[in-house]
Amino acid sequence: EDEPRSWKRFYDFWNGFQSWRDPVMLAQQAGEEICDLAEAECREERRWMVRENEKVARKYKQQERDRIAKLVSLAESADPRVQAEKEAKKQARAAEAARREEERTAVKRAKEEAELKQRIAEEIARKEEEERRKAEKAARDTIKERVKKCRQRLRGFHQAVKEHVVLDQVNEVCLQLKEEDLKSLGDRIDQALKGKDPLAAAEVFHQAIKSIGLVPMKVAEDAVSTTSGPTDSQEDSQAAEERQQREEQKRQRAAENEAKKKLELERQAEERAKAAAEKAEERKKKEEQRKKEQAAAEAAKRQQEKKEEQKARKAEEKQKKQEEQEKLRKEQQREESRLKAIEQSEKDKQMAQQKKQEMELERLVQMFSQDRVNRLTKLEALTDEKLSASLQEAIASDASLAGAFKLLSESDLQVDRAVDCGMALVHQLGVWNLGLPTPAQIRPENALRNRAKKGRKRLSDTMANFLKLCPWDVEMAEATEWQRGIVDGSVEIPCWSQELTADAPAETTEARGEKPESKKEKKGKNKSKEAEEDLDQILAELETPGSKKKAKKGKN
Repeated sequence: EDEPRSWKRFYDFWNGFQSWRDPVMLAQQAGEEICDLAEAECREERRWMVRENEKVARKYKQQERDRIAKLVSLAESADPRVQAEKEAKKQARAAEAARREEERTAVKRAKEEAELKQRIAEEIARKEEEERRKAEKAARDTIKERVKKCRQRLRGFHQAVKEHVVLDQVNEVCLQLKEEDLKSLGDRIDQALKGKDPLAAAEVFHQAIKSIGLVPMKVAEDAVSTTSGPTDSQEDSQAAEERQQREEQKRQRAAENEAKKKLELERQAEERAKAAAEKAEERKKKEEQRKKEQAAAEAAKRQQEKKEEQKARKAEEKQKKQEEQEKLRKEQQREESRLKAIEQSEKDKQMAQQKKQEMELERLVQMFSQDRVNRLTKLEALTDEKLSASLQEAIASDASLAGAFKLLSESDLQVDRAVDCGMALVHQLGVWNLGLPTPAQIRPENALRNRAKKGRKRLSDTMANFLKLCPWDVEMAEATEWQRGIVDGSVEIPCWSQELTADAPAETTEARGEKPESKKEKKGKNKSKEAEEDLDQILAELETPGSKKKAKKGKN
């Protein structure tokens, strides 16, 4: 019993338990109003009662469920096995929550450590980059410093060769040559100056100037005079050379300027011609573009006008189509309305006809039941002897009926068929109308049907005895054609009908010596019958199921 499977099965049973207590009876015991289905007058009212009872019973069924659930919950709260399981589940949930929290903490810690390592690695990389950049900068500064020193060294050599080398060209050499070239050049000049040969040093400078694509220039006299004081002979020779150089330089510069000016003029002329050609081409393009735009605008305008015309035409066609569709729709609606009206009229006629048929059938059933009751009452008051006497009296007063019975007695028909034919021949004689078969559409009550069966059985026995015992001394020729058809089977045995509820027709009454009804009497009876039928129809229409239901609710 302590195994979880056993007591869990126990609680599962009670948690899914369905009470066998009837909620309708519980509601009745609680004083709720319950509809009695036996008092329903129609199927719709019965369904309505069932729905109302279900509404009331639903609340008490839920109360019963809650009562059982409360009982099970109380038992579980007092059961140590359930409490132990709940505590174990609680501890398991707590352990699971702690494990998940530890996992989340470990993941968070690992993530933080990875981020810290990444930050440290980034910081180290940044510092290494900074150090590398500092080292590169220091190397560049060192190289610059060495180059600067080499340049200063070369510029320092210019003082010894200033009479042969221009300082600006020395500076240009210092700027264009690299560190190795500057150092080699400085060593060569230094070696030449150590041999006290300034011309050799100047020649080294000239070679360096030529190596960078320049022409070595001669030093002017004023530049030499400002630097050192030459002698008169040297001054004259130097002045002549300098004048000659300056004139040569002037001529070169003039030729160069003239060539440059000529080239500039030619270039300007070409540019002006090119600009004029470009302007002409641009004007031509603009004119062509203007013509194209104008043609495109005219084409677009024509296209727009065409589209507007098409749009207007389409709108007009659409309007016409919509009007035609609207007209057609209205005609269809009118036709549908007409057809629906006709269909509804046909339905109303069918319903009215059906209702009329139902009322007529109900009236026929009532008339049949009343006729059966009246005739059965008369039959029960008569003895078998009186029934036989009434048959003998009718046959004695009606020669055609006597002939029909003689023809029937001499026929080879079976007893049941002969009895049915005999009762059909005398169906107009009061209670003998009970011998006719009931129409298929008329269904009387069971009690009346059983009573009519007994009465018909009694009439059948009386007719069978009468056919056996009575002698016949009349001629068969006196029987009518209808009577002969009943006997030989060419005419079907008639069923009960509304016309047979009255007494015998005029021919039979006249044969019996009675006075037939006049036309005025018949017309008065027909009018009274029609008035009765109209009154029955009005009462049937007024007494609808809805009025019965309202009357029933009023009683409740």
